[in-house]
Amino acid sequence: MGEPEAYARFEPLPADEAGELLRTHRIGRVAWHGINGLLVLPVAYAWHDGVIAFRTAPGGALARLTEATEIAFEVDDFDVETGTGWAVLVRGVAQGVSSPDEEAEWQARLPEPWAPGPRDLVIRVDPVITTGRVVVRA
Repeated sequence: MGEPEAYARFEPLPADEAGELLRTHRIGRVAWHGINGLLVLPVAYAWHDGVIAFRTAPGGALARLTEATEIAFEVDDFDVETGTGWAVLVRGVAQGVSSPDEEAEWQARLPEPWAPGPRDLVIRVDPVITTGRVVVRA
């Protein structure tokens, strides 16, 4: 008989590894309950000192997050060929950055957004719970 097929299982990611994955990636998804129901939108973000931030346009859907709002934020990476990957989920509170010094610091750290047009409004996400898991083959 041949080799038994590998099976996949989920394993939790330690908090330091989840933070490292957030630090090394640039695109994530923000989910929140908007005025017309649940929304999930991709953003170009930065992770620094345990905080996530991203830019948006003042008139866009994400601009509503300037007011303190509970959100979920996810970053993941999967390899379809090997059936492996990982996901990090952050649950926290998003709100607009109001301090000019903090805004300037984030503007210097943030990657360029994918969406066209000015994206001058900085939203920060203060994590409450961060979890992650990795899919491994055994």
